[in-house]
This record gives sequence, C-alpha cells and structure tokens, in this order.
Amino acid sequence: MNQIEYIRDFLKQNEDIDVHDIYIDDGVSSFNKNRLAFAKMIDDVRAGKINCVIVNNISRFTRDYIEATEYLEKIFPLLQVRFISLLDGYDSLRGDSLHLAMMLKILLAYSYAKELSIKIEKHFNFKQRAGTYTPARLPYGYRKVQNNNIVEWAIEEETGAIVRRIFEMTKQGASGYSIAKELNSQGIPSPKGTYWTAVSVGRILTNRAYLGEFITHKTKSDLLQNQKAVPLPESQWLYHKEHHAPIIDENLFDLIQQSLAAKEKPLPKGTTTEDFFQGKLYCGVCSRKLKQKKAINGAIYYICPMRDEVGAACNNKSRRAEKLKPLIFSAIKEKIQDEREQREAAIHLDNTLYRKHKEKLNDEELVELKLQSDFQEQLFIRLLEDRYDSGNADRTLSDDLRGLYQHMFMMRKYIAARIDTVEKERFEHKTNRSLKATRMGMYLKYEQISELTPEMLDTLVGRVYILPDRMQVVYKIPEI
Repeated sequence: MNQIEYIRDFLKQNEDIDVHDIYIDDGVSSFNKNRLAFAKMIDDVRAGKINCVIVNNISRFTRDYIEATEYLEKIFPLLQVRFISLLDGYDSLRGDSLHLAMMLKILLAYSYAKELSIKIEKHFNFKQRAGTYTPARLPYGYRKVQNNNIVEWAIEEETGAIVRRIFEMTKQGASGYSIAKELNSQGIPSPKGTYWTAVSVGRILTNRAYLGEFITHKTKSDLLQNQKAVPLPESQWLYHKEHHAPIIDENLFDLIQQSLAAKEKPLPKGTTTEDFFQGKLYCGVCSRKLKQKKAINGAIYYICPMRDEVGAACNNKSRRAEKLKPLIFSAIKEKIQDEREQREAAIHLDNTLYRKHKEKLNDEELVELKLQSDFQEQLFIRLLEDRYDSGNADRTLSDDLRGLYQHMFMMRKYIAARIDTVEKERFEHKTNRSLKATRMGMYLKYEQISELTPEMLDTLVGRVYILPDRMQVVYKIPEI
C-alpha cells in the first residue's frame, strides 16, 4: 500500500490528472497474464475511459520484456494513453523512449524472480521428501501446535471425535447420506463450515491421514506464473507413515475401505450412464448442478445435491428426465418461433424504402466527403507550393493566411472524422446483419425437428435452471 501512497503524493503535485480508478492485483505476480485488475484496466483503456496509466515502477506493470514493449511502444501510443513510471523517471508525455536502463531492469527482475521461484520449489520439494512440510490447512480433526519451532499435528478433541463417530457409524452399516443427515440435524458444521453431504462424509472415510500417514507431492504448480496446482500421478506421490498421531486404527480403516468397495457394484450389462442433458440442468433455488439418479424401476430423474446429499436443505423437488424433455423442447420451439418472426421483421425492414433511402444517402454522403477531402488536400498543397515559389516560405504568416490554414486544417479534420463515422456505420450495419443472419440460421436449422435431440440441446442451450414452479432456459447464442 506504500506504493499507492507514493502515487497519491505524485497526484497531489499534478492536479491536472484526475483519478478514474485504482487497479490492484494484490498477491498476484506481475508475470501472471491473467491478472483480473490488470485486465480491467486494459479494458478501460481500450474503452477510452482512461488516458493515463501511473505505476510505481515498471516491474509493477509487467516483468515481461515483450509485453512491456508491446504496450509502451505500440498499444498506448496508438490509443493516445500517457504512461508514467515514477521510480524509473519515465513519462511518455515527454517523448521518453524505452531506454536501455528500463529494459535491463525488466530483464533483471524476471531473472531474479525465476531464480527465486526455482529456489522456493526446491525448498518445498526438500520439505515434502523429508516429511517436514506443513500444509496451510490440516485435515479435519487435526490442529497445528508449535514444538521448538517445529509445527506438529495434534488431534483436535471435538472434531477428532466426529471423525471416529463417522467411522463407527459406517461400520454399523449407516450410509453416507444418513450420517450427513444426522450430523446436520445436530447442527455440527462440516469441514467447510457448511452442511455435511454424502460426499464430505466419503472424503473423511477415504483419507489416510487418519491412520497417521501424510502424503505429499500430489500436485505441482508454477509459482512464477501463479498457476493452479496440477495433479501428479500416484506413482510420484511421497508417503510418510507414522507422521502424526492416528485417529483411526488400521483394522477399522481397512474394514471400511472393503465395505465401500463392496458397495461400488458394477452396472448391469447394457446399462448406460450417459447423461442426455450433458450437465446442463441446474437447481434454480441454490444454483447447484443437478445430479442424475436412477430409480429402482429404471426411471432416470434429476435432483439437487443439496436435497439428495444433505436432506431437505433445498426445497426443490426431483424431476423425471422424460417429463423435462418435452418442457425444454417446447421452450426451445418458442424461441425458434421468436427468431423466425425477428428474421421476417428484419427482412421487411431491409426491403423498406426508408432503409434503402438511408443507405443511398450514406453512399452519396461518403462520395461527397471523399471529393471534399481530395479538394482540400489539393488546395492545401497548392497554397504551400505558391508560398515556396514566391519566396515567402521563411516569412511569418499573415493573420489572414494563418486563419485560412487553421480553417482548412479544421475542415480536413472534420471531413476525416465524418468519413470514419459513416464508414463505421456502414460496416456495423453489414456486420450486425450478417451476425443476425448467422444467429437466426443456427436456430432455424432446428425448426422442423419434432423432438429434443442431444445436438439441438448442445448447440442452442447453455443452462436450464429448474425451479419449483417453472424453468428458465439460458441460450448459448448471444443476443445482438
């Protein structure tokens, strides 16, 4: 935050600069190309909302040499955006170029950060192999304690008892759903501080940390790029037995694993798990993706996981697939009919005398503007030639001649701007007409289809929100 205060002090001394916004990617490396605040700032620059960017130093903007050159020497000058780097003494308004010192600074910053990233990664790997690495968050049932500057795992009395209870209930034949329901009814928060679900119970039952084991090197990430952790194959995992005090003994843990494996019966021959709706169904109450389930009679239905796993935590009822298909198909057919009507209205508008007359006027105006532009250009050149031929090139311009030059300059500027506006209008009209035709064509392609198909669903529909009394279809194709 000291960097912001430093910039504020600069702004107090430069009152001609108004602050539009402050863009901060706190804790995100300037190597990362997916910085949200940085992306918002660039969007605001391109939208013409800001015309000056101020940073504490160039490395806060980017540490990528190519990216720095692209923005400071191409993009910002093209958009007429001023760039100021305070500690580097750089201000594009003064006509400063990206001098060698600044470029060296970016390269050195990159090299230093790369070297530091490698050292940190090696340090993490060493601690993981030695079993001395401590994750930021311990498994449910454990807490951190300091012992001679060493962080150790200790069993947390209250949550450790919940873990033992989950294993004992499973041993007695309770399902994950029933365990979750009982824990929720007693107001016991889950590891995430929310509802227990069959899934969260399952995670407890399969976690070998409760045997006193610690598994490291399960993921890898690029610290320099702030990339998300990528899972590593089990062959590269590092196992540390007797790492901490166990909550569950090995016999009980193995018994539970055998019980869970026995419940995972293979599907009968010919049974398919294919989801017709391809994960497009969402609960309109809590926005969670609906789960596909199969009833004893073979019927496929969809249910909110908060109702299925937690037990009445969501009041949205389950829906049978066969009842959803005609409802969604009917909604899509109504949308297709709307697109048909819009297309006919658009065709009618394009064929009207008004639209044709407007296009003709635009074309005529464009021809006239270009003729005027050529005339102004030739007149300006002729005036300059006459001035040089008469030997008056070195003399001060008279007030009349100066006024004429200024008038011609303003006229040329106005004509150029108007030509740009008219051409832009013509281009946008043709582009929008083409996009609308393409968009409508994607809908009308399915106009003669008599029932909902996976292709129609995948092409047209993004999501379907199922509510207790209705549903809302969100279409993939953007409105124009």
